[in-house]
Amino acid sequence: MHRITKTAVICLLFFPCSHAAVENDLVITSDKVEFRRKEETTVFSGNVRAVYENHRLFADYMKSSRRAETVYLKGNVRTYYQISSTENYSTSSGFAEYYSNSKKTVLYGSPGIVYKSSSSEMRITSGRMSFDENNQVMDFTEDVLIKQGNNKARGARAKYTADNRELHLYSQEDSGPFPTLEYSAAPGDGAETRGKRSVTFTAREISMYLSENRIVFRERVHGKLETE
Repeated sequence: MHRITKTAVICLLFFPCSHAAVENDLVITSDKVEFRRKEETTVFSGNVRAVYENHRLFADYMKSSRRAETVYLKGNVRTYYQISSTENYSTSSGFAEYYSNSKKTVLYGSPGIVYKSSSSEMRITSGRMSFDENNQVMDFTEDVLIKQGNNKARGARAKYTADNRELHLYSQEDSGPFPTLEYSAAPGDGAETRGKRSVTFTAREISMYLSENRIVFRERVHGKLETE
């Protein structure tokens, strides 16, 4: 196993960490390390593991330019970030790319993200995810699926802003198909009927205000109630 300690010029990708102290070390371990002087790149392969403060990153392969302007990862790419004792984020994807100049990360290859707290859990999957560290914004495109408790939302596009904890679902075209949100209430969960109750809403835009536990549907709203 090879171990390398260097100044953290990347913030272990994917998470809002622009205020991290750069004097702390990023420690990378892997089965093999290759320095390519002509290309000015470093290649880590086999059980790649990177640790920086409360961040953890795992992959089968990682390639970094000399000053980490670009970082490419592939093969079971996973990250973990401990926000507090009761909150954490984790991501998974087949591939990932990080661009330090623009501070942007792109995940593709069946990417997913999971947010867990002491009171809730949210899972988001899509065809592609990107994180803009400067603006603290995450964009999701292609078959977006969001799950939180009994809520299940789908859409062509979604945007999450970390500063105000807002999540917005959109359609790809003005003509649709529009995003949907489905809520299922089991007996004893506030449902007025004895059986299971399912409510499905469709709208041009669905906005989730996570800090306020509030959902807003905008334009061409349609609702459907089903009971079993």
